[in-house]
Parts: sequence; C-alpha cells; structure tokens
Amino acid sequence: MLGELLTELDCAPAPLDDATPRCGQCTRCLDACPTNAFVDAYTLDARRCISYLTIENPGPIPRDLRRS
Repeated sequence: MLGELLTELDCAPAPLDDATPRCGQCTRCLDACPTNAFVDAYTLDARRCISYLTIENPGPIPRDLRRS
C-alpha cells in the first residue's frame, strides 16, 4: 500500500543512522499478533504475517495459522 502526504510544513526525515531500537519494554505487538509472526523482538517471520498471507501469498492461508 502506498500513501502520500501533502503539506506546506518544512519536514525533514529523521536520521536513522544509529541502530538504536525505537521500542522500549512494551511487547503489545508481539503479544497481540494472532499468527505469532514475531519470532523474537525485532524479528518478524513474514511467512506467518497476515499482511503477507492475505496480499502476497497466492494460495490459501495454512490451516495452522487460521483462527479456530
């Protein structure tokens, strides 16, 4: 999905030169993921991600990743 934002503000992208993690101690996204696509902090298994399974994967969603 693509998006575009038009504004008259002078905006510059924030530099991401360092490898400092942007998240704190919160694990809400890891805990809430219904397919357990996060295999570790900052590590996503895209093959288990709902976005991949519904948009990019040409076949059916594997049964073990479906809700009961």
